[in-house]
Amino acid sequence: MRAFSQADRFFSELESRELKPAYVLVEEAGPEHSKTFTVEARLNTKNGKDAEFVGRAEGSTKKTAEQDAARQLLTFLASRPKAGARALDPAEK
Repeated sequence: MRAFSQADRFFSELESRELKPAYVLVEEAGPEHSKTFTVEARLNTKNGKDAEFVGRAEGSTKKTAEQDAARQLLTFLASRPKAGARALDPAEK
């Protein structure tokens, strides 16, 4: 059985929330043999015009930077209720 990668978890969570991410290469710095890539993983609002949240990470490869940015978005999403979920009112205990 294959372990789920950060990207698998990321896209599964986004699909369950009907959100669509975009990866943007923000910067490529350093010499050819030792580049650093800065990537943003953006979640757009439902109107698709504004970024709701941006995860930003650097890495020695684009893939590493994308995975770290995705991890930030997963942490953000984990802190929010899913669509249709009702927040518990403390008075309802």
